[in-house]
Amino acid sequence: WAAAGVGVLVLRHLGPRVRGEVCGGREVVLQLHGADVVHHLVRAKLNQVSLHEESLLGESTLECYNCGCHNLFLLGFVPATADSVVVVLCRVCVETVGALKEMGWDLKEWLPLIQDRRLLSWLVKVPTEQQQLRARQVTAAQINKLEELWKEDPTATLEDVDKPGVDDEDVEGGPAATLEDVDKPGVDDEAIPTQLRYEDGYHFQNVLAPLVKLEADYDKKSKEALAQEGVSVRWDVGLNKKKIAVFRFGGSGNQTAEDLRLSIGEELLLKLDPPTARLRGGEWQGQGTIVRIADDGELVLEMRSGQPPPLDCADGYIVELVWKAV
Repeated sequence: WAAAGVGVLVLRHLGPRVRGEVCGGREVVLQLHGADVVHHLVRAKLNQVSLHEESLLGESTLECYNCGCHNLFLLGFVPATADSVVVVLCRVCVETVGALKEMGWDLKEWLPLIQDRRLLSWLVKVPTEQQQLRARQVTAAQINKLEELWKEDPTATLEDVDKPGVDDEDVEGGPAATLEDVDKPGVDDEAIPTQLRYEDGYHFQNVLAPLVKLEADYDKKSKEALAQEGVSVRWDVGLNKKKIAVFRFGGSGNQTAEDLRLSIGEELLLKLDPPTARLRGGEWQGQGTIVRIADDGELVLEMRSGQPPPLDCADGYIVELVWKAV
């Protein structure tokens, strides 16, 4: 994220999905308040922001002065008693590093950068009435729908949100659709909420089965969206003579394995990206199981037997999570 001094947010670290919506030469089209930033970070499971180049601090990533932590939800500030400045420190350092008190900082006055579920006004200023009148009015429902669209199409815009969809009586088949198409499953179907009591086993199954399917579909889309490109791999051989791939995987948002809730036993798909595959004269992909997660975030993936991996190739890989139905 990069936050301009007038409340307009230009997003630099989230890929083309937001850059095309906000940057695209029309910054006044969509203005985000400090609360909107926090809302998006929570929905997208991100925690790093950087300031706009026109801000008082220039284009810089917010981080803890002591340990370099970038997690916005842990960061706060304390005023320096000697100088008229503030120091950004994370909550962990304030609570555990006693040496910070010797630097002339009153740690008792530490305050988080997020208050009342929004960024502080000196980070993201509240737009004036004139700026708000020029901005496009966006409802919370539109924002939530756009967040969901981004999971399937990173280039989606607010115009896509307003397009008629299945929920707006637009059934498959277009103008040639008939009443039979309306009765097809999946057209304007809403899941029945769980009941306190059920008439019989069939009633229980008819209520729970669609809910389980919805949860499975959502889990599958979420995992498929975590593919990461440009991964560097270090190859090794395990004690069982199987090939071992060691790399860092943070999904599309550069998160850690802990943030992605990866655990030992999860399966990942490792493959060459198209440019690297063309250079090598052929595609390659292999599936493996996570056997170890190092303290520094590196994943150790034990590859399955199959097509031999390109041991002489260290760069140009794509990592995807393998979804399995429960």
